[in-house]
Formats: sequence, structure tokens, C-alpha cells
Amino acid sequence: MSSVMCVGATALFSFLDHKKSIVRLDLRSKPRSQCEIPIYLAILCVQKMCLKILGCSLFLCLILTGLTFLEFLNNNNMQKASREEQRTVIKFLVAEDHTPIHIWNCLQNVYGDQALGKTQVRMWCKRFKEGDGHEPVTDLPRSGRPKTAIVKCTIDRVQQELDTDRRVSIWQIVENTGISQGTVHRILKNHLEVCRLSCKFVPKILTTEQRQQRVDLCTQNLATFAADPLFLDKLVTGDESWLHRYDPDSKKTLSHWLPKDQRKCPQKALRARTVQKCMMVAFFDCRGLIHLDFGNRTINVARYGAVLDRLKDAITQKRPGLWQPNPVHPHLRNVCFHHDNARPHTANATAVKLADYQWVPHPPYSPDLAPCDFFLFPFLKKHMWGIQFDSVADAQAEARRILRTTPEATFRKAITEDLPARWQKCIDTQGHYFEGDVAPGPESESSESESDSSDEN
Repeated sequence: MSSVMCVGATALFSFLDHKKSIVRLDLRSKPRSQCEIPIYLAILCVQKMCLKILGCSLFLCLILTGLTFLEFLNNNNMQKASREEQRTVIKFLVAEDHTPIHIWNCLQNVYGDQALGKTQVRMWCKRFKEGDGHEPVTDLPRSGRPKTAIVKCTIDRVQQELDTDRRVSIWQIVENTGISQGTVHRILKNHLEVCRLSCKFVPKILTTEQRQQRVDLCTQNLATFAADPLFLDKLVTGDESWLHRYDPDSKKTLSHWLPKDQRKCPQKALRARTVQKCMMVAFFDCRGLIHLDFGNRTINVARYGAVLDRLKDAITQKRPGLWQPNPVHPHLRNVCFHHDNARPHTANATAVKLADYQWVPHPPYSPDLAPCDFFLFPFLKKHMWGIQFDSVADAQAEARRILRTTPEATFRKAITEDLPARWQKCIDTQGHYFEGDVAPGPESESSESESDSSDEN
């Protein structure tokens, strides 16, 4: 049947091409004299004949296509009926106590290639023998393959895995439940609506009172800033941190942009930071660096007092306007001093040296609200990561160069924009630590000098 259809289609396309050529011949060869009229009439007759043949070919093709479709439906129905008929024959012959091999041979003689196989014949013989005589010969209705593997039982199994261990990975869920990875991922995302977040390290797990204290002090500082817009212009803040001769790069800073066909990243030997280091103490305001001090030992009360004496001289020379008496409080200077609550900073001797200063309160355990911790030290160390200095003195010189060449706009943004924004964010989060408090680096704690003797109260 398919060969006949191919012949009909070939004839159809050939006649179509022949028709186009005839039409072109007809249009180009109109009779110009009495001698050409017979030729013109002959062409018209041939054209009409071709059109009739074309119509007959189309009609024949339609008939052949319909017959082929009917034959396909008939064969399908015959196969289905043949299976049911053979099962009926098997049921009758089993009742006559014939063997499965004899029944199969009988089916082969009658149905030929359409006969059931030996395994099927044995299965139906066993079923009819063990049944009560009412076994159906038709196929039972089947539900078929489910549209999706995500059903309530699979969702409950994934939820049970999460309830057992919140740190469980997708691959562990796959191994424990036998559900495919894609199905687990869709259940977690679309049905359970959960996402995986990494743990955030914080300086301390704050109590309710400490969180409330953070909110109160941030509210107080914002109120002072609202009452006096020049409040942050008079702010001088500082802190201390270790400066190493070599500080290794972080994994993030060593990442590369590579073409799609090049997936092998460059390698670099793992190195630790050097033991050679110095203590750096820095003070700055919105206009830039005021004082930078280096030492070889951790900061205690006596050393911090000496640093404050040198800071006083630096403010007098570089910011004389800040050392003038305050118009409202003549016994105080215009400078508003800010530092964190490390032990050397809150000692009585330190309070005596800062008696002439206006103090800006700082909540405890709050490096996210200290400009040195969220701006100055991460900014400085980001420019010094991965540089191998010959000596600690070279590292000090590089730190001094970086801080002195930093534009004033960078310092002003950290003091007058970022700090109030962080105060407000602390209030919005009800005193909790918030993201973005420390710049990424090899160490999340930018100030290490408080490890032994300068813990915050």
C-alpha cells in the first residue's frame, strides 16, 4: 500500500511540473497567423487533458490514504481481538486438561505470528487453573505511569529528612529516600519553599538586654545627628589592629575570569600569614587620617594613654578647629571622640585623659558599628593582601602611604553616610547583627589586639 502511495505522489508532482511548463508554453506562444492556430489548439487540448489526469491523480491519492488508515485501524483492532480470542481458547483448552505446550502449538497453527508466546501461554494456563473459573480474558484497566513523581508521600519523606537534620544535603536526601535529585530539588524549592543558608559568624550571641542597648544607643546617636548636622564632621574615631609582614589572599580575591573552554583555574601554594607583625593604631575623621601609630606589643592602658597624648598633638596641628572650646559647653572641646569598649578604652586612666572630649557612646560587642572595623582596616588590608614585604617597616610604610593617599571622599562617605545608615539598620533589625558588617578577607575579625587584654565589657 505504501508503494502505491509513493507512485501516486510521484505522478502527482510530475504532472504539476508538466502543467507549469504547459502554461508557460501557452503564454509565450500565442497564435500570430493562421498557420499557428492548429498548434495553439493542440496545446490547449493537451493542457485540458493534463488537468483531468491531475484531478484523477489527486482523487486516487486520497482514496489510497484513506484505505491505508482503515487498514491500520483494522489491524490494531484485530490484534487486540486476537489476544482476547487466544485467551478464550486457552481457557477452554485448560478446562479440557491440555498441556501448555500443546495449547501453544495449537495457537501457532491457527494465528501464526500473532500467537502468544510460550511464557504468556504458561502464565494464562496457571492463572486459569488456580482461579475459580471466573477469570476475565480482557486486560484490566491500568492507571498507567503517573504524571509526576511529586506526591504527598514523597513530600512528607523529604520533610521528615529536614526535620531530622537541618544540615542534610540534597545528595544525602537522595541516598536516604531513593528519590531522584531533580525531584528532591523541586520539592524543596516549589513545595516546601525552603532555601539553604550558611551560618554567619558573629562576635557574640547577644542577649535581649544587649540588643536593646544597641538599639537605644543607635537611637541616641541618630537623634544627636538630627539635632546637629555638623555632629559627624567633628567625629574622630580610632582603633587598633595587627599588621602582618605578609597577609595571604583570600580564595575570593584569587578567583579568575576564564573562557568557557578553559575550566582549569591557576594554582597557588597555600601560605600562612607571617609571625612578624606590629600593632597599628589609627585615628581619622571625615577629612582623612589624623594619627597613625605603630608598636610591637599589644595595647594596654599605659600604651593607649601615650597614644592619646600623641593624638592630642596631631589634632592641635592638623584639626585646630576641633580643639577649640565648644560654644555650648565651654569646658569641652569641639571634637567628638569615638572608640569601642575594649578594656584599655574604658579604663579610669583613659577616662581622665579624655575628660576634655565629647564622647560618642558605642554599644558593646558591636564591630559592625565601628568605622575602623567595617571600613578602615578591611580597606587597608584589602590593598595589602598577598604582598610579601621584606620587613615589618616596609609594611608600615605601605600602610601609611595607602591611608594618606586615600581620597577625602572615601573617609567622608564612611563617616557621614555609612555610619548613620548602620545605626538605622541596627534599629530596624532590633539590635541583631546584620549582613555586610565586615568586608570579606582571610579573617572576619579585623581587630585582633583585643584577644588577651582588651576584651569588651
